[in-house]
Amino acid sequence: METLTGSDLVKHVQSSNPEASIEEVLDQTRTITLKRILVQIQKIPYKTAMDLLEDLCDFQLTTEDVKTIMEWYGGDAKLLSESRSFQTIYEYMASKGDRTPRNCFRCWERG
Repeated sequence: METLTGSDLVKHVQSSNPEASIEEVLDQTRTITLKRILVQIQKIPYKTAMDLLEDLCDFQLTTEDVKTIMEWYGGDAKLLSESRSFQTIYEYMASKGDRTPRNCFRCWERG
């Protein structure tokens, strides 16, 4: 099960819990996926909760999923996830990864 992802993971969870509703299967699948990410990030010594948030943006998760992982992570990450500004901060951090640099000095070197 450790290597299963996507629909294969859903099928495995469903076969392990045949009486479960589709909502329960999807919730269990989501929890498994988020816990796998938590295990990965716990291996990294983050200096700040913002550093952690920046890395979580790379996983392209929903805001709610990021909040869940940060709550599980605890400490300053949990405090940040509980902030009223969290949605705005997360949207900003996620958008940083979508941009291409406008003032790229290496681009000028190619010319």
